[in-house]
Amino acid sequence: MPVEFHHLSPVILTEDLFETFTPELTVQPQSRQFQAAFLIAEQMMVQEGLQTPLLPTQVSGTFAFPVPYQTIKLPHNYVRSVDSIVAYGYEGGCNCDVTALDACAHLRNYIGYLDTRVVAGFYVSACGRGIRPSYYDIAYTAGLATGTAANDARLHQSLAILARQELLQMIDPGALEGGGGDPGIASYSTVGYSETRTKESVRETPFGNSTMANKAWNLIQHLRIREALRFGG
Repeated sequence: MPVEFHHLSPVILTEDLFETFTPELTVQPQSRQFQAAFLIAEQMMVQEGLQTPLLPTQVSGTFAFPVPYQTIKLPHNYVRSVDSIVAYGYEGGCNCDVTALDACAHLRNYIGYLDTRVVAGFYVSACGRGIRPSYYDIAYTAGLATGTAANDARLHQSLAILARQELLQMIDPGALEGGGGDPGIASYSTVGYSETRTKESVRETPFGNSTMANKAWNLIQHLRIREALRFGG
């Protein structure tokens, strides 16, 4: 995607919050290991989990104009506002700021859509020539509401699980369910005991296919945004 956003430091997880939602570790991590695990967990939530920053954040990027023109979905969910749209052309050095034109961008269920045909039409009108724009810059604000980030216990527990898995990978890989790398395990047996897990407990998720990865994934389903189905032609 032409627009990327990564947290550079944890914005939700703290050691106190982590200890609230996870069992005590047998090996105590260093402070920098805590911070690294918290950051990795939050980055996973942004990129693989919710596809949005964990707090309202302005992001920007450059997009090439598609040919033929089409409506484009912005890369992040929970889009709060489209703040700036500027179209550029390589010929004549003309650019066109269409930020104030509501027809160019639409928000539906916190998903942002850009109508490139409308943007191109205003570009041609403003620049006085029949040459289509070549690319455009767009800035928009996206992210979970601050109240959700601060108070959603399911989100907090999911993040804590992901952080714990990353900490164990650093300090005690043998404590992970399947050892280093935390692979999912469908069946297990030892002297006098065996178990086979249901398919639902070892599904492949964006967080992995271990049971704890599945738990972390299930906890955030109420926050995931799904696009509406389209009916008709």
